[in-house]
Amino acid sequence: MILAMSRSTNGRLFLFIVAVVSVLVVAFIVDRTRSGPPRNIRIAAGPRGGLYYETAEAIADKLRAQSGAKVSVIATNGDLDNRRLLQTHQADIGLLQVSSDDVTGLVAVTPLYDEAVQIIVRRGRSIKSITDLNGRHVVLGPPGSGTRSDAERILQTYKVKPAADDARALAGRLPPGTTGRAYVDLETDRNLDAAFVTSGVLNPDVQRVMSTGRYSLLEIPNPEAFVVRYPFYKIGTVPTGLYASKPDIPAANVRVLTVRCYLATQENASDAVVEASLKAIYAGNIRHQIPVLVSQGEAQAWLDEPVHPAAQHFFDPYSNLGIVSNELQALSSLKELIAALLTIIYVSYRLYVNRKQAAKSRESHRQKEHLDTLIESAIRLDKEQSICSDISTLELYLVEALELKNTALHDLTDETLRGNQVFTVYILQITGLIGSIENKILRLTGSLALR
Repeated sequence: MILAMSRSTNGRLFLFIVAVVSVLVVAFIVDRTRSGPPRNIRIAAGPRGGLYYETAEAIADKLRAQSGAKVSVIATNGDLDNRRLLQTHQADIGLLQVSSDDVTGLVAVTPLYDEAVQIIVRRGRSIKSITDLNGRHVVLGPPGSGTRSDAERILQTYKVKPAADDARALAGRLPPGTTGRAYVDLETDRNLDAAFVTSGVLNPDVQRVMSTGRYSLLEIPNPEAFVVRYPFYKIGTVPTGLYASKPDIPAANVRVLTVRCYLATQENASDAVVEASLKAIYAGNIRHQIPVLVSQGEAQAWLDEPVHPAAQHFFDPYSNLGIVSNELQALSSLKELIAALLTIIYVSYRLYVNRKQAAKSRESHRQKEHLDTLIESAIRLDKEQSICSDISTLELYLVEALELKNTALHDLTDETLRGNQVFTVYILQITGLIGSIENKILRLTGSLALR
């Protein structure tokens, strides 16, 4: 009986070893058949000086450092040009909007960030609603850009016709890939009344132009109806005081349309190019350069779009277990054991991941509540310091403001929270509050010295 038990145990051990070796062999064969590291990568970017181009340059720098590939960034007029370069194989990866009309033969690699479609209008021109743009001189963006596509959809939906001469002039105003920053045109040509700008809300050039106080943002009326017609848009908000404070710019929350920018490639693109690009973005941690970039967790949740297989594997490395299991079913004597083993491993892994995600969700909720408390404290502090003229008390307020900022930067580490506009606005506002208190102390100290 003991001998029989020993043989049974040895038999199960043998089957287990065979199953493990089979999985390793399949993985080895798949790995060997994959293409080697890429030597040349071309990125279809956008206009020089824009956020598309800046993002492409950040990815290119990490690609060069990590893979040793020769990487070239192609300046374009934006979305339409990028799509054409990808579909004609003149670029390997490129930045597109999800609102692109024809993406035949293209798939997503990863989402990058949400862009706000902002309508910047010059103050003093009696432009209060989108219908006031009829007959006005409006920058729609260069041909081939996502901005121009967004502008044309919006103007058509609300039956608005800007001045016809601008439509002709702006079509040939800019050489391909040189700018496309509509706010530059507004600053240099006072005949222009407004401009459409599709970009990240933290675009430094947009912040600089809006902070001058010479412009305001136009709100999209009834955006819910627009989103029903064009479901690839979402409704977002440019929060009060994002671009400046005292006075706040904008003076109130402005509802805008947002559209997601993503990295795209051909359906048959090399796995190596896709993997290298994803490692450059996430292992290279380019969020330090592009703060609005979505986190890897957010990107993984977006995988319901058509995605390149290498990207699918990158975000979910266990997604191919089912394929491996089906292939091994041909080995009739091992198929039940292998299937059971893979199922146990997968279920165990999902339980582990779910527990981690639940813990992360609880921590994210806790940190959000903490941020709400910090915001309330900052609002209270701003009100108190605004009516205070005692230097000693103001110095105490300054210490408290610094502590509020340091607490947020030290304690609020959740990636999703840090990527939220509320966190960004809080940091900008508390920094501005610190500056206001410091300036007030300096003024009061100077006044005492003069006495």
